[in-house]
Amino acid sequence: MENKTVQLQLRSSIQQQHDTDVIEKKYEATYHLVNGVHYFRFEDDETGKNTVKIDVKQKVMTFLWEKHAIKRVVFSQQDDTQMHYHLPQGMMVFDVQTTKLDYLFNEQGDMIAFHLHYKLKQDNQLFGRYRLQYTVQN
Repeated sequence: MENKTVQLQLRSSIQQQHDTDVIEKKYEATYHLVNGVHYFRFEDDETGKNTVKIDVKQKVMTFLWEKHAIKRVVFSQQDDTQMHYHLPQGMMVFDVQTTKLDYLFNEQGDMIAFHLHYKLKQDNQLFGRYRLQYTVQN
């Protein structure tokens, strides 16, 4: 499938201890489907070039960031994964527990929304709860 330009709208909820932050952003993104895997590519002022790779059959979502302390995170409902956060002082490792991955498609088979909920833990202690909701518009 050839690349298609879409509007990607993000609503992110971040809960750490007793504080919750909500972030809303809009991006112009490139969407394409290759061998059953959905790709969204877009640019952000803070993180540079971003790629979201969604393998619906494997139930895995991968985020890649160009200019971020975290370069790559894999989210899987089958297995917990790890996130490596690179800081000038050294690297922090977080355990990633994905609690929800779901997707919505239109009648043509294009992805129109995807949702991700996960928890981060460090040394078996809860660091935060995260909810990302992406809406895709043609």
